Amino acid sequence: MTTSAVPSVADLWRTHRRTVLLVAALVGLFAITVAVLFTRQPEDNAVLGADNPGPTGGQAVARVVAGYGVDVRPASSLDEVQALLEEDPEARVLLYDEGILESSPQRLDEVAETVPAEQRVLVAPTASMAEVLTEGVAVGESLDDVEASAACELPVAREAETVTGNGVELTWNVENSDATEAHTCFETEKGHALIQDPAGTTVIGLYDMFTNRGVSEDGNAVVALWSAAATDTLIWYLPGMADLSVAGGTPGPVMPDWVRPGMLWLLVIAVVGMVWAGRRHGPVVVEPFPAQVSPLESSVGRARLYERGNQQTAALDTLQRGALLRMARLLRTPDDTDSVITETARVLGRDRADVESVLDPRRRPEKLSRSELVTRSRRLLALERELAASLTHPRRRIDDL
Repeated sequence: MTTSAVPSVADLWRTHRRTVLLVAALVGLFAITVAVLFTRQPEDNAVLGADNPGPTGGQAVARVVAGYGVDVRPASSLDEVQALLEEDPEARVLLYDEGILESSPQRLDEVAETVPAEQRVLVAPTASMAEVLTEGVAVGESLDDVEASAACELPVAREAETVTGNGVELTWNVENSDATEAHTCFETEKGHALIQDPAGTTVIGLYDMFTNRGVSEDGNAVVALWSAAATDTLIWYLPGMADLSVAGGTPGPVMPDWVRPGMLWLLVIAVVGMVWAGRRHGPVVVEPFPAQVSPLESSVGRARLYERGNQQTAALDTLQRGALLRMARLLRTPDDTDSVITETARVLGRDRADVESVLDPRRRPEKLSRSELVTRSRRLLALERELAASLTHPRRRIDDL
């Protein structure tokens, strides 16, 4: 009865150490990825984002307002706004939208029902926002780097004097309002940069008054602080994906934050798998080439290729150079043309000029016909065979070279 030998731990390690190391590396990489995903803070890159420190962010205004004792509460959906208004019904709501509410008319109606008119601060609104959320205010042309001077009785206008930046032009149409008076400030070419409608909604056309790059220009900071720090709580509302509507009027699904990192992780696994599947098993094995090609066959084969391409001169040049190398080895002389010609003429007892006409590439014409190539090739082969026969055994064939 025979018993099979049980492999030792060392044997198992030598056999499977690559697999173990690869699995350990993958597990470590996965752990690092998970740790980074769950510990990093999400970056705020939104325009006028309360935590965005970039040029178009609103972090500077948000922090200054918070320094005056105002509780700044960022919100990215109307549901969050509703929850925050339940905590403080008197809170002012600053609203800036990049098109989310524009594509959701029902959501705009819900904003109008949720946020009282006197508590709204609209920054660079769209035409549909102005129509639904204001009384008589219309949105005109876009403004680029415009400078507007105060032209109303509001104290903030007298203190700010001028404002500047990018945004939209605002106009007030009394026909669209039940009241006849509104505060229109900071005149532009065809309208104004700030309007407070009869219901108390503040509409600011230049969004640069709230950006980090523009708040310090002219009187922008005065207007921004006046509109944002009027109450103890400021809800900084930038509509997000949760405010998008689908058919039926229900909020659309939001892609979880882990989907994109998960796709990146799957890509990393795929690349590692391809590298693992395509790895080399064992050392490189060097094997001798199974066929040996004689120099004569190589030269003739190359010459035939040239001849098929109608390159007779190149074909003859290949044949002559090959013959010169083989004849130099037979004569044991340098392989330059003059030495081979001189020694061949001496050994064969022939005139040097005759040998030159066969071997010297410089003596051939620039263009050869097919018949001339055949004739010169035959003379070259005959000369080489004659030399081989004179130096070696008479029965030795040139094909064996």
